[in-house]
Amino acid sequence: MKVSIKVLINSPIGDVWKVLADDFDKAGDWMSPVPKSHKIQEGKSASWSPMVGRICEFTSKWAQGLLANEKITFYDWDKHLMTVEIVPKNGPGLLPIVKNTLDISAISVGDDQTEVIWTANPQLKPHGYVLYPLLILGFKKGFWDILEELKYFVETGKPHPRKLKKINS
Repeated sequence: MKVSIKVLINSPIGDVWKVLADDFDKAGDWMSPVPKSHKIQEGKSASWSPMVGRICEFTSKWAQGLLANEKITFYDWDKHLMTVEIVPKNGPGLLPIVKNTLDISAISVGDDQTEVIWTANPQLKPHGYVLYPLLILGFKKGFWDILEELKYFVETGKPHPRKLKKINS
């Protein structure tokens, strides 16, 4: 299963890459599904990577709620490429995903425009294949929302209204 989504951001590639890579651990500042995120402190980082990875918390119940352990496994600053291995933790036993490998690329398409492409390759549990059509739709919708929030954050310097609504609820 492979899902690829892209978005055009009206900002220079350096501004986009700063949010995606240099500030990788700060996803909680702009991603609406992530109330909190923080840097992984231990482990070996990929060559030239700004950090090992991040933990994204999806609830306010640290160590009890659903988390994503997101490690950067490949990083190329010059080409603006990054691969992240995402492993869910503390999820319900019926969670259909073992892990997700996400390839992120940023391509300059002009002085003030950058195309960002996310290509996900989730590894499913056996029952995940039964849910395949729903998972594809869910991944596409979820990634589109995240890239829309990234676009808004980079272009305006502010969290997307969807993120603000989650913060205020």
